[in-house]
Amino acid sequence: MKIKILHACDNDRLLLFFTGWSVESRYMLPFQEKAEDINLWMVSDYRTLEEIPGLERFSEIYLVAWSLGVFAAHCLFSKRPKRVRWAVAIAGSPHPVHPTWGIHPRIYEMTTRAVSPEGMAKFNRRISGSAADYQAFVTQLLTADPPMPDEASYYASLDYTHLREELEAIKARYTFVSELQHIGTTQKQHPESDLWDQAILCRQDAIFPIDNLRAYWNSYAERRRSVSLPSGEGVDSVFEPQALARQRSNKFGAALAQSQQSEPKEACDERQAHGIIPQVVEIDAPHLLFPQHNPLSAEALRTYQNLAAGLIV
Repeated sequence: MKIKILHACDNDRLLLFFTGWSVESRYMLPFQEKAEDINLWMVSDYRTLEEIPGLERFSEIYLVAWSLGVFAAHCLFSKRPKRVRWAVAIAGSPHPVHPTWGIHPRIYEMTTRAVSPEGMAKFNRRISGSAADYQAFVTQLLTADPPMPDEASYYASLDYTHLREELEAIKARYTFVSELQHIGTTQKQHPESDLWDQAILCRQDAIFPIDNLRAYWNSYAERRRSVSLPSGEGVDSVFEPQALARQRSNKFGAALAQSQQSEPKEACDERQAHGIIPQVVEIDAPHLLFPQHNPLSAEALRTYQNLAAGLIV
């Protein structure tokens, strides 16, 4: 596992981003529009998962995970620390290799076997969603520091053994965790994880099928509702995936919404004490994140903070 500090400042607030498989720091450069008063760390390379050193110095952590990073974050924060003020899962689920809640096992295995320059080019075309977006993605990669002369040079520079090992390690860990969860569920020792506050689903996703993500996150929210609130209490104002999808589609900023009014800061503690019911939001976007759907922007961060403080419901 790798941790890269994209921005450092002298305070106790952190935006912790778990990226997806095969994503390099050069891809993250356009996403570094950030609030100047928050630290920004990127986690990648899930061949191993280890405790992240240095988190103890932060009193506020905003966790954003994308794609297979959702599973990695779910493993590392299975018991949610109080310092995690808001946790957002984007285009992924804690079940990365699953026929109805994640990537179908057959597709996952085909992707693993196809790890090569040709296979990675095909994969990147699929996550981009369109030929034009793929070209924009390639241009973004080639012009990052250090620059690459052409597309072939970029794909030749990748470590394909590393990439294959990462996919294999994720699948092996998921199989192991699933077996433990099955035992725990049977023995009623492991309740549903309460990590996630919001799930953002991409309707044009060619990696995690949108129907699979809908099935998982809506069932997750229902399970959280069953253990968090008395029957009917607060449900209409918090768990409204279809209404949220209608209100917050198309643009990431609109999907997250804007703060309309101010409420007491204690609202955050009140929501966490009752166990928040995750919001399920859909946007019109492919699997690949682009700057216009930037989950690390200053605007997005303000929205996470407002959501955590109870200013948006």
